[in-house]
Amino acid sequence: MNLAANLYLPDVPGKFPAVMTYYPYHKDDVIAKAFILEEAFELAQRGYVYVFLDIRGTGGSEGAQTEAFRLQQWEDGYDAIEWISQQSWCDSNVGMCGISYGGYSSINVAAQSPPHLKAIVPIDGDVTLSSWTHPGGVMRCLGLNMWCCMMTGMNFMPPLYTDEEGRWLEVWNYRLQHSKEWLFSLYEHPTEDAFMREGAALFRLDKIKAATYIIGGFRDIFPEGPFVLYNGIKVPKKLLMGPWKHGLPNSAVPGPNIDYFNEMIKWFDYWLKGIDTGIMDEPPITIRVQGTNSKWRCEKEWPIARRKETAFYLHPEGVLESKPCEGKGESDSFNHNATVGTARGLEDPFSLPTGLPLDQRDDEALSLTYTTQPLPEDMEITGAPILKLFASTSADLGVFVAKLNDVAPDGSSAAITYGCLNVAQRESREKILPVKPGEVYELPIKLYDTSYLVKAGHRLRLAIASSDFPFIWPTPKAAVNTVYHSQKYPGRIVIPFIPEQKPPLPKPMLHEVPPPTHLPPTIEYSKPYWHIERDPVASTVTVYTGLEDKLIISPTTTIEWILHAKAVASAIDPADARVITETNFNIEGHKLGTVNIKVNTTTTSKTGHATINITVNGLLAFSKRWSRP
Repeated sequence: MNLAANLYLPDVPGKFPAVMTYYPYHKDDVIAKAFILEEAFELAQRGYVYVFLDIRGTGGSEGAQTEAFRLQQWEDGYDAIEWISQQSWCDSNVGMCGISYGGYSSINVAAQSPPHLKAIVPIDGDVTLSSWTHPGGVMRCLGLNMWCCMMTGMNFMPPLYTDEEGRWLEVWNYRLQHSKEWLFSLYEHPTEDAFMREGAALFRLDKIKAATYIIGGFRDIFPEGPFVLYNGIKVPKKLLMGPWKHGLPNSAVPGPNIDYFNEMIKWFDYWLKGIDTGIMDEPPITIRVQGTNSKWRCEKEWPIARRKETAFYLHPEGVLESKPCEGKGESDSFNHNATVGTARGLEDPFSLPTGLPLDQRDDEALSLTYTTQPLPEDMEITGAPILKLFASTSADLGVFVAKLNDVAPDGSSAAITYGCLNVAQRESREKILPVKPGEVYELPIKLYDTSYLVKAGHRLRLAIASSDFPFIWPTPKAAVNTVYHSQKYPGRIVIPFIPEQKPPLPKPMLHEVPPPTHLPPTIEYSKPYWHIERDPVASTVTVYTGLEDKLIISPTTTIEWILHAKAVASAIDPADARVITETNFNIEGHKLGTVNIKVNTTTTSKTGHATINITVNGLLAFSKRWSRP
């Protein structure tokens, strides 16, 4: 099996360390033109060979793609690392870097222990597959559908590099015969079974030997992975967590942004070139504390040892306070409403410059809320709040969603962090337990790690619901859910407050984003969108999102990438939730002429179908349909 790669070498003769990046996103078109060229330029001009490798069955590589995040990909990565180390242009020292799938790839290939892999820089990656498909044991909704719709189109796309010998056509014909869509196989594994473990480095962290610099964002779609990875590996390591959504630190929202190239170069110079850049003398953890007057700060460990864990107990009438509830049988009930969740923001895997959390009051109005008195002083929350919830549901299945919010004196409510739990997976992610209607369960809900400064005079609010749409699929059965707070059921949230460092650690040595490099333009236009529509008559909420990009592949070749998605939920019938996505890749100037790849998917929490149609110069060349069993 031959894999295809592009090499970017320093413009001088010699042997150099190499840095490999490894994606299913095509070295010759989509991701290369979006940002890889700048990364390749930065590393090559600093004395590295940059190797951009297409995963088996994607781009110019041979084979076909049938499922995401498979062991074969990581074993191929091992072979590629060892092959690179033996080439005439490599001095035998190899590193890896990448964002998102590239972050997963860096971590998972490192977990195969290739001898010549000395250092990695995974960005916005994770160590489990289930965090992407079933966070908290609940099936992910809009973001996963959008990504898989895009990937179906990319997995069937003809190679953009068309060699004169015609190898590219053989590669494409094989791909058309054997590739599959990815969504339905991911949905069929709700627990940490063998399928999910195969794609997860979590179960092989002791195999990682490469020095690891982890970069992530508190608003990312994978906010937990960086911390689990950092605490699970026993190698030289650093962790940088910014305030960002999914995206590269030099451009992700919200700001401020940093020059992540500088951080990578310092790491690789130290571990691949043996240059003492001082990076190992810095404190190992750098975080951005969010909120008013946010700031960067260094820490020595995670969780932070000096934290003061404070319990706030649920009380009647929506009160949250530090003393336990003394009541005998108090509880609050609410109806399952599938439309709750839109204020949480847009969970997108495409690094769109939109979708940050909104004012949380729209969701709070449809949730149970418990609120503290105004805080007497500024208080920093850094770490993972833990909710001990005692709850029941009238149905035989259920989900509970918890959000911790910052309520300003004017009543506006800002999201701090959140978490969710499938009641059927209350004991572990490895098994599904029966849910008995009316039975009270103790539910440990870990909210995502965060760092956030709450100002004096603001209040903390815990919002509890049974939906977080369109982040996760609503449970399809109507239900009355009950939350208990009494001596017998001391529901509480434990919050890690952080006092000031004494003495303070050195300030982070981060650089501002430099002016853009003088590379040829690669994006003609980029038009993301996101809006929310509420129908008070039908009692539905509809979320629309997508993008329209035009990429310049060469002076004669362009790709127009159009992605539209619509997610609909009903407050009357929670089973009537659905996601409809469409992806179009319009390629102009291919050797074949004009190529259009169109993918349509329609899914619910239980059913789904996907179709792909490929036309060449307006004539149908390929068509296929899949249905979820």
